[in-house]
Amino acid sequence: MAKPLDLPLLLIPVMVVTLISVSFAQTNVTSGASVQAIAGAGWSSPSGHFVFGFYATDGGLTVGHNGDGDVAAMRDDGNFVLYAANATVAWSTFAAPTDTLLAGQDLAPGAQLFSSVSATSRATGKYRLTNQLNDGNLVMYPAGTMNVAAAAYWDTGTFQIGFPLTLRLDASGVLYLVGNNGSYTKNLTKASAAQAVEQAHYHRVTLDPDGVLRSYRHGLLSSGGWKTDVEWIGPSDRCHVKGACGFNSYCVLDRDAQPSCLCPPGFDLIDAGDAAGGCTASSGAGECTAGQRADPGSSMATMQNVSWADTPCGVLAAGTRAADCQAACMSDCFCVAALLDTNDGTCTKQQLPLRYGRAGGGYTMFVKTGGAASPALGGGGGGNHHHHRLRRASTVALVCVGLLTFVALVYIRPRWSDIVKIFCCLAPVVFSLLFWEGFSR
Repeated sequence: MAKPLDLPLLLIPVMVVTLISVSFAQTNVTSGASVQAIAGAGWSSPSGHFVFGFYATDGGLTVGHNGDGDVAAMRDDGNFVLYAANATVAWSTFAAPTDTLLAGQDLAPGAQLFSSVSATSRATGKYRLTNQLNDGNLVMYPAGTMNVAAAAYWDTGTFQIGFPLTLRLDASGVLYLVGNNGSYTKNLTKASAAQAVEQAHYHRVTLDPDGVLRSYRHGLLSSGGWKTDVEWIGPSDRCHVKGACGFNSYCVLDRDAQPSCLCPPGFDLIDAGDAAGGCTASSGAGECTAGQRADPGSSMATMQNVSWADTPCGVLAAGTRAADCQAACMSDCFCVAALLDTNDGTCTKQQLPLRYGRAGGGYTMFVKTGGAASPALGGGGGGNHHHHRLRRASTVALVCVGLLTFVALVYIRPRWSDIVKIFCCLAPVVFSLLFWEGFSR
């Protein structure tokens, strides 16, 4: 028997299933049966390609849970089912998907898939796929956002269909929407081609931790191993995933179509070792106090053909010239950047944090740079925060030096020659502390 291939968590947060089959053979589990709490232990389907049981996670072990029912069964389609006394299905994992759909499994109207945190942590992650009940549209959003167009980053464009739709994956690998009693269908993917080297092939669709929906093909080779291919992804441009890069940073694709995160002019990475963690302003742009005017030392840098979340703190009507758009932001102390729509000339002033930036999109952004150093943003450390710590440390050190000098003069009463020697020793330290005190202000 081939070794099962572990796949991402399916259907409930505490369940592990492996691979997919199109038959409905099943292994029955009678009332009172138990499984030892060790990684890999569980109830296997007849083919051995699915297991309900324990698997290792970052936090230890996780296991599927039981409900009311007389008999349970691990079926060869990947569904773990609880049967009632009258042989009807009381509960099944197919009815409660988490991040994955198997062949024959539906995402019903109003249901959602949630990504996992990572490949080793099955906790709820940063993204969700929602089958919207009100309009029939299948939409991807960052988790924690509302179902509004401004938060969406991918959809099927079926919002005017007029009736709810069901998302379904068939045994050939076709992912499609179906509704109106089967009279309407829309294919999202194509059927998978057979390969001679495979004894069998299986399919799953998973909303991965990076916010991309992927269709996977798993081929069972004659050698007993498994070959996995990604046959489709949505969105195709991974920089379209909102949240791929942190606050105040923007996403670009490298030569291998992998997303990279960069800081706009006037910003630096919060953590040099984590480019996706976001950026912090390296100038005083947007840091204002009551009655403060725009910093005369500021200037505007230009970023062409970009896209950012448009959450304006001020709007200039269509037809605004680039120079006027820049001037409007320059004259506003709270304005950090301005977005100019190159199609109609609408200019919107933006405050911190800047979100969902990416290369491409048809906007020109003017970013305020220069001016005094500002505190770090987004909870990360920054240069100015370091200066504040230096200033506090230098102040404490100066006070200590002063107290020691006072004690020496009053209680020890050294000779003038000794006082001169003490001053010569302390002078470099005092001058260094005074320098840092002035620098960090």
